[in-house]
Amino acid sequence: MKRRSRWIIAGALVAVCAMTSATMAEEKQEQQLQVMIKNGALQPETLQAKADIGIVLTVTNGRQADVEFESMELSLEEVIRSGESVTIAIPPLAPGRYEVFDEFQPGVRGWIVVE
Repeated sequence: MKRRSRWIIAGALVAVCAMTSATMAEEKQEQQLQVMIKNGALQPETLQAKADIGIVLTVTNGRQADVEFESMELSLEEVIRSGESVTIAIPPLAPGRYEVFDEFQPGVRGWIVVE
């Protein structure tokens, strides 16, 4: 009887570990997005993202001068040197349109559209 109880407990522990691993994998789910600032525009101007999933956004400065990638709604502000890239982690977002822009170049604006 003791041997059978040990196998039942061992099986239960394996099941709990498997469920915990699956939950952790779901929590680490991220979506990768990329944008470049070049020729007076964000390329692409609109980024599509899924709601309730974290975003890893890579912003590349294709200009010959620094840029300041910013979003008031997302509380982002990153100065990016010429020719460099930065990676920004954005927590899961609710559906909506979030404006991003280059503060150093008026008119360079774009959107992260979350659905």
